[in-house]
Amino acid sequence: MGAVVCCCFGVGRNSICAVIREFRLTSPQQIGQRLRAGTTCRSCVSELKALVNEERAAANLVSVPGVPGSLMRIGAAHDLAASGIDLTSIMHSGG
Repeated sequence: MGAVVCCCFGVGRNSICAVIREFRLTSPQQIGQRLRAGTTCRSCVSELKALVNEERAAANLVSVPGVPGSLMRIGAAHDLAASGIDLTSIMHSGG
């Protein structure tokens, strides 16, 4: 469980980080949908945001501009952008 982050539901840091990694979550709202953390008093939302950022950084993931909820490894995003490929059109087309 780790240190408790959401006191309302007793959700710990380890559980939150595991769910962020497993489902590639990008926001506190997505965490709330899975674990209910951050959905009542909302006092832990800033910590949830920090955990999302930490997990994304640890996994070398970045968001694709213009495509909400999308994640791509930093190296892959850089390679595609350097080759002139429009990442937004790829992500919107599913391909």
